[in-house]
Amino acid sequence: MRLRECGRWAYGRASLEAATDPAMKLARTIRLDVSDANVFPLAATPGEWAVTGTFAFADADPDGWDGKHKIAFRDGWLGTESFGRSTFVQVTTITAEHYEATMRHLAAHIFEAYGAPGMLEALAAARHEIDDMARLCDHSVGTLLAMERRADETSITERTRIVTPPSEEFHTRIWSIEDDAPDPGPEKAPHMYKRDEARRMIFHAWRDWPGKTQSPNGNDALAFFSYLENEKPHLLQFRSRAGKWPDVHGWLIRNGDVSD
Repeated sequence: MRLRECGRWAYGRASLEAATDPAMKLARTIRLDVSDANVFPLAATPGEWAVTGTFAFADADPDGWDGKHKIAFRDGWLGTESFGRSTFVQVTTITAEHYEATMRHLAAHIFEAYGAPGMLEALAAARHEIDDMARLCDHSVGTLLAMERRADETSITERTRIVTPPSEEFHTRIWSIEDDAPDPGPEKAPHMYKRDEARRMIFHAWRDWPGKTQSPNGNDALAFFSYLENEKPHLLQFRSRAGKWPDVHGWLIRNGDVSD
């Protein structure tokens, strides 16, 4: 039997604007014990933003799975950094910038590992996965969730359940994953450019960037944005409401540098 997922890339080129709801919730991977490292082919690192990751089993052949892959299918959430599995996740709030970064990272993985037709389709698929996960996280911050999957000849079904922490002391300790790194303070904070200044420097970087095609489009823009993140992150130090990727993408479109 092979598992299949209908309309895998049917998300199209939906709006890719980042979420802006300040109260949006998602979940991070968490370990209650050391078992994840022993039962999954690859265990997620604690603290990764997570999605269900059921798309990874589309068109898979369960008859060829070993015990660890079967457990990953049955119980595993997908971490969006290592793309390992986690038995439990914990609900917390997510900022627009973290939502955007998670969406792009997941999209790159979907594009590279699962054959999306292009990066824009992969972005739409990633947003769909994250938004589905957000709906599952409609619980109080700190809630622990577990997953159970089943498959038959035609479909995969998911069931989530709330997990009661083993003790109040432990419950208090695991909430610490909500905290980001401490504020480095003004003396160590990166320089923030004015938007016009950042836009000019980004246009200059675009002109010098050797990775664009002859007829640049949204895929080129996304690849360029990843280049900025990895090679010139200082150029992204500007204030943004919609998110850095929508800003840069919009600037390139309005400047006539990309077609979509």
